[in-house]
Amino acid sequence: STTIIRDKNVQWNKDIGEQHPDDWDEFEKIYESVPIVHGSINKTVDYCLKDGFAVTTDNEAAQIILDDFMRSQNFDILLRRITRDLLVYGNAFVEVVKDESGSVAKLKPVHPKTMYVKRNENGALEGYSQWTGQLGKKAVPLSPDQIAHFKHNPLADKAYGMSAIKTVQKILNAKLNTEQDTATLINRKAGAPMHIKLGNDLLP
Repeated sequence: STTIIRDKNVQWNKDIGEQHPDDWDEFEKIYESVPIVHGSINKTVDYCLKDGFAVTTDNEAAQIILDDFMRSQNFDILLRRITRDLLVYGNAFVEVVKDESGSVAKLKPVHPKTMYVKRNENGALEGYSQWTGQLGKKAVPLSPDQIAHFKHNPLADKAYGMSAIKTVQKILNAKLNTEQDTATLINRKAGAPMHIKLGNDLLP
């Protein structure tokens, strides 16, 4: 299991990169637990990609290479993963794996919760790091050309995008807490309580 630092009293190690602005575990929990959110995001992904996609060029040889590469990478599935991550976490990361010649050999989606953006004091991108959140484990540094970072609805020059769940997070958390409290209450009170009476009218 992994332990992510959420305590604001614990100083964040800036060498890892910029800290995530929100609790992405919460967004993931809401997506997995609230049917209307789960369905809405999946429906949006379907709508975005329902007509398919194509990359075309006038160069026939290049077109063959592109088509073969996209088929080998299951590009349609990759795009669905990117789109869903953008809506749930506000960010999507894809590792660009190259072969010995420097050509792109593979596009590997990376879980957003493990990725951190590194920028200098002027806000210029320096690279990325991957850290699972396990205390004692070092972050893996990655250069800008090793990662493709997609951001959903980013504000100004912020390092990260914004989840589609963020604006309704408090309402949905209240809904989940209410459901949990209701279930606990019913579980405690649903059984028929015992009524025990001692004595009688003459000897109460």
